Amino acid sequence: MIFRISFVAALFLSSGNASASSVIEVPIDGDTRFWVSGFSLASTEAKAQQEGGGQTSSYNYASLNYATDYGSHWALRVPFTYNTAGFNNFNQDENQKQGLALADLLIDYTYNAYLLPGDIEVFSRYRLELPTSKFSIAQKKIAGLRFDAIATRNINRGLYLEYWPIFRWNIHTQTVYENPDEGFLSHTKRYEFDHRMTLWYRANQKFYFGFYIGGEDTWLNESDVDVNNTGRARDGRFAEHLLKVGPSIRFTLNQHLTFLFNLQNGVPLWGYAPDRAGKVSDLGQFKPEHTQFVLLSFIAF
Repeated sequence: MIFRISFVAALFLSSGNASASSVIEVPIDGDTRFWVSGFSLASTEAKAQQEGGGQTSSYNYASLNYATDYGSHWALRVPFTYNTAGFNNFNQDENQKQGLALADLLIDYTYNAYLLPGDIEVFSRYRLELPTSKFSIAQKKIAGLRFDAIATRNINRGLYLEYWPIFRWNIHTQTVYENPDEGFLSHTKRYEFDHRMTLWYRANQKFYFGFYIGGEDTWLNESDVDVNNTGRARDGRFAEHLLKVGPSIRFTLNQHLTFLFNLQNGVPLWGYAPDRAGKVSDLGQFKPEHTQFVLLSFIAF
């Protein structure tokens, strides 16, 4: 199990036709076009914590934002990661060191809401990721391009459907790199696609209840086993596919503070190492090795 907490200066998006209960950052009210925001996502594995000395990892950024005349805005984000010392399931018995490191610099453009036929309301964001982290430098990465959107449609009073796709294209100069922390060879990621569809019910002004289903798909750069004798090359595991389902709760304390809680059952099905992969029949069973608790806290000033 993994427990995550996130903080971001953001507003939930809404209009007369639909309402996005997930979030894309939008300009705040005020006399200036500029504002500053921040984000932090921390995670720790319950299994490692139960066994003692579990590691906590976090991804954070500070953001300078500029609003345009059309309700859209640009953002320059400076991200960094911070990890405590401790153990995690991926590295098993190896005690990880405490570390603070720069992540990839981000340039975002968030487009204002627009309507599609059928009263489908859409918010979209475009992102350029610059290779400033040690992992991107080790991979000789050129850049990353990301697109995500939130599309919502009312079904009836208090009930609506939301679809949130995220697509990322990573541009590298090489297919394999030496992991700067572990020293072994890893394949670089080419494409990533994360998406979910959520059915939301609005109980009142403060509470929303939902259930989602989605997937996480990753395609890695391929190489010949005679050139790079990696486990992926030997087994042909150049694509990974994970399915996920779970309930969601959104609670709005006031106009400045909103919480979004997800209980995620994510089952890795294809392309993973045999000891990590599950079965379709595992979906919905919320086994500890396939379950995450995700809590997001959105702060807006």
